[in-house]
Amino acid sequence: MRVPLFPRSILRRNIPVYAMMFMRHTGANMIWGIFPIYLAVVLHLNVLEIGLINAFNPFVQFVVMQGIDRYGSRTLVVAGLLGSFTTFVLFLAAWDFWSMLAIQIVLGFSWTTLYVGSLKFITEQNAETATAGGWFNSVTSLAPSWAPFWGDSLRP
Repeated sequence: MRVPLFPRSILRRNIPVYAMMFMRHTGANMIWGIFPIYLAVVLHLNVLEIGLINAFNPFVQFVVMQGIDRYGSRTLVVAGLLGSFTTFVLFLAAWDFWSMLAIQIVLGFSWTTLYVGSLKFITEQNAETATAGGWFNSVTSLAPSWAPFWGDSLRP
């Protein structure tokens, strides 16, 4: 299969998924940059508690990822977006270690469903799965680089 060096048709076809993932992942990375500081200074958590909170999220992702590929891609993406919205709202209400740890469950579930659902959608909708998936991966890798600039531009 021949794919041009800059695959406009693939990008055009998948721009909703790429844009959604870029915005969500950029927003998440804007938070992760200051998250440990917030936990220490505002919630007065110690280093062990902060470490446990940060380690729990990928653990939840691992557990959830084991069985969700049997669900449809659109169902997973919708669940991921709703879960992401819920997570960001819940962060406003967290007041201690245990509430923050509980939110990591929602966060791990929402990221996993969104990521797997988006990747599954990309591979289902494109014959050029490697190219479409590679661009998806590039978007998720670009978001953490862009987050500090976007976050700084939002400062008052």
